[in-house]
Amino acid sequence: LCMIITAALGSFRLAEKVHLGSIIGTVIIIFGLYTVLWGKS
Repeated sequence: LCMIITAALGSFRLAEKVHLGSIIGTVIIIFGLYTVLWGKS
């Protein structure tokens, strides 16, 4: 959630361009993290 907020604020406040690759990479990292946490429980 913090990564999403940081990316959104960075794109609006700092006029950064959000690339599709960074969005896809973020989704894959978050999905992997939740998969590991789900597997441990």
